[in-house]
Amino acid sequence: MPVREEYEKRAYCKAITCPVQAKLDASSEGAPEYEQARETCKSACLRSAEHFLGWVAGAGFVFVDQLRAPADESRLDGVAATERTAWRFHRAAGQQGLVLVRKL
Repeated sequence: MPVREEYEKRAYCKAITCPVQAKLDASSEGAPEYEQARETCKSACLRSAEHFLGWVAGAGFVFVDQLRAPADESRLDGVAATERTAWRFHRAAGQQGLVLVRKL
């Protein structure tokens, strides 16, 4: 039985009923509408990193490094200082080897 659940891709976007996520859900990967919506996520995410982090905490998720040790808060602060949108923050955290998990 798993002790932790990994964050499912776009769980935040689905939970907050993001209109861009609705466009992604309504089209097929590779279709022009899908790719346009995906580009909107990357370049003009509608939510802030602060909103994303608030949702993360409220949903019971925590950032851990790939060895599953709790992430050093300074690593998250460094990402938050440079990445202002939810999409960019999550991507940058992943590039630093951080993943989101929730205790079950």
